[in-house]
Amino acid sequence: MTPRGRLRGSAAAAAVLAFAVPATLRAVTPAAYAQATGTITVDLVESVGADWFAEIGDREVVLRRVEGIDPTTAAGQAQLGELDIPALVRSGTTFPEVDRATTSGGLARFTSVEQGVYLVEVLDSAETRDARVSYSPVVVVVVDGSLARTVAPKAQVLGAASNPLTACTTPGWLDASAPGKYVEYDYAFNLPNPSTDGTISAYEVSFEFSLGHTVQWESRPVVVQAAAAGRNALAAARAGDPNARVEVRVPALTNMIGPWGTVSRGQVLGTLETTATLRTDGMDALRTPVEVFNTSHVNVISRQACVVTADGGGDGGGGDGPGGPGGSPGSTGTVGFPGSPGTDSTGGQGQPGQPGETRGGDGAGSDGQRGSGQRTGLASTGAGVLGITGIALLLVVLGLLIRRRDRKEEQHTL
Repeated sequence: MTPRGRLRGSAAAAAVLAFAVPATLRAVTPAAYAQATGTITVDLVESVGADWFAEIGDREVVLRRVEGIDPTTAAGQAQLGELDIPALVRSGTTFPEVDRATTSGGLARFTSVEQGVYLVEVLDSAETRDARVSYSPVVVVVVDGSLARTVAPKAQVLGAASNPLTACTTPGWLDASAPGKYVEYDYAFNLPNPSTDGTISAYEVSFEFSLGHTVQWESRPVVVQAAAAGRNALAAARAGDPNARVEVRVPALTNMIGPWGTVSRGQVLGTLETTATLRTDGMDALRTPVEVFNTSHVNVISRQACVVTADGGGDGGGGDGPGGPGGSPGSTGTVGFPGSPGTDSTGGQGQPGQPGETRGGDGAGSDGQRGSGQRTGLASTGAGVLGITGIALLLVVLGLLIRRRDRKEEQHTL
């Protein structure tokens, strides 16, 4: 071959290569872009706030894939607009798990996430069973141009608080009671987030009173459940004010029987205990009911130590409350109680069960964990409050029903 022939052959080979390389690149480039992955970060501190996160702590997070939706197409966008996760779960649809992680300092990060539609679920605490804070599932879309996503799941904060009001006036024993003296309990309960259809499926409060109480009630424990009309009223109140709550005032009497010890003046004879429990909608896709509760305690001391008379001596008998007669075993306790219907309750500030809101001398914390410690104060009244004074008014206004009724007993002395 002549030099000219060799040059022509080399030029032809170069021309073929020039056309082949771009053809190869055009075939590979779209596939390479399709493999671009993203990152999903879950931030619980941003979701619930630093105070509540410090109280509740880290949770396990599950990442699931929502199949059958291509968010890069118009049809996929329409599917996203109509996506109803709760309805799909109720119909039996399952979402395959992609990954799971436990947050650290409130953060969980999923990397190398393929493009598509995902469901982020924050699980309830398996260790503490603390249901005061729960999180709703979140749909996250990962596509080109939005490969790094940070989400803060919507949080629901629930709480139950009780504030005992007592009759003792002796310094150092202002939070105590005595045999024959009144004790009034002011309870407050949060309202859950309504469902996507604006409803609340379950709302139930219950009250338990220890031995030593005299209360006028038909059952033990008392369980009050909202009927449909009541739940609709609660949902409307919650939609209008996220701080809306239910308040219940219960008068009681420290009975004379006890069980009380026989100790010297100034010493504790025993303890009264009351537990208030709220059972209402959780935040998973099925709105599975969750429970939170508060237990509070009141020391019982001698009547002499409870009230200091004008002459400096102890109260040897007399009133159970303002203008009330002396208490006796079996008395109904209907007279002498403070806070008749229509009066404002007294108590601490803050939402039921909210961290950082405590009152000195109070009993157990409203942390859903039974035991001793400071308790959250009762929330103050406000425009968004469903103020309920007395159980009768609660039943009328909210359409609540008492279960496990014992109609033979109009008064139960515990």
